Amino acid sequence: MRDSEVRFQSIASHLPGYIFRRVRTAENCFKYEYISGSVHTLFGLEPQALITNPSLWWRLLPPEDQKVFTEALERSAQELSPLDQEYRIQLANGQIRWMRSMAHPYLHLRNENEVYWDGVGLDVTTQKYTESQLNYLAYHHSLTNLPNRKLFEDRLQQAVAQAQRGNHAFALHYLDLDDFKAINDTQGHHLGDALLKVVGERLRRKVRQSDTVARLGGDEFAVIQGDLSQPFHLEGKTLHVSVSDGIALYPELAEAAPSRAVLEVDGGELLKWADIALYEAKQAGRDTFCFYRQGMELPTQRRVTLREALHQAFPRGR
Repeated sequence: MRDSEVRFQSIASHLPGYIFRRVRTAENCFKYEYISGSVHTLFGLEPQALITNPSLWWRLLPPEDQKVFTEALERSAQELSPLDQEYRIQLANGQIRWMRSMAHPYLHLRNENEVYWDGVGLDVTTQKYTESQLNYLAYHHSLTNLPNRKLFEDRLQQAVAQAQRGNHAFALHYLDLDDFKAINDTQGHHLGDALLKVVGERLRRKVRQSDTVARLGGDEFAVIQGDLSQPFHLEGKTLHVSVSDGIALYPELAEAAPSRAVLEVDGGELLKWADIALYEAKQAGRDTFCFYRQGMELPTQRRVTLREALHQAFPRGR
């Protein structure tokens, strides 16, 4: 028996967490009947202190986590379903640890008003940090740390929905760095990357915290209009970069759309309109902005139609 206890304590001490037996008493009080010594390493508290004074453990949890964890325990006790709950622990030095408690409930043989859980509390702080980093990278460009197209499109749809609910306006800007390819080709890609980073930083400084500044790819940004007239100083060189800006206003454009209800216009269509306005700004000589107007794309569509007709009328090789 002594050997078994020693082996058990050895296993418990090497877990990335602790082993526990928790009980909900007939008086509806949650407390530990057993908790392994590894809690001292994790939380800086002695096991016996946590067993004697249950409030010590609850004080480690932020108020919102106390509520969530209590609800999880009560649900598990009522349904006799497995407990599997993540929560935060705040240590005395202010450090936050993420924990995950997993346990199976069962009724006391002689008192069915008491529910017991035998389980483990695992330290998942590293896992949570990794998940957070992966989630961030999935929705942001690693170079500029700006939201990518996927996150931008989601926020654009939210902006449309909020504008519809609140009956207010917002503007979508589509920006493109002029002659960025020439900078990449003549100065090197490392300087081009540095330029993109500084452009992103400058744009973020020019807008409110509630606004979204995104890099859609390449040298394209979606942002509330900012002042980019000042030169960029990078690696001892001075670069003068102008910006062309295509702007789509909501809900003005949606209300002006022929035979269309405002609710039918979504973020994808707004982005298309801003892109058309950006093309017109480029055609106008660059270093300018252009507001999208209904029908603005018609000349381009006519040119494409004419070009296709010419290709069909005079196929190559004839």
